[in-house]
Amino acid sequence: MLRLQLGVDSVVIERDLKTIINKCKSTNNRAHTIATEGLKKGEEFYLEEGLPEFVHERQRGNDKGN
Repeated sequence: MLRLQLGVDSVVIERDLKTIINKCKSTNNRAHTIATEGLKKGEEFYLEEGLPEFVHERQRGNDKGN
């Protein structure tokens, strides 16, 4: 989608592999938190306004535990 928005045929993103893996894990953890809380509360979440506050709270809790 990024390449379509930029109007180019291809996009090469160069980054440290460890950074990419950590970012994917972080994103996956956030997605899991949203899905779990949605099921618990019986609610749907739309991310148009950003992440719900409980995701930030969980992340802060995880950061303190490291």
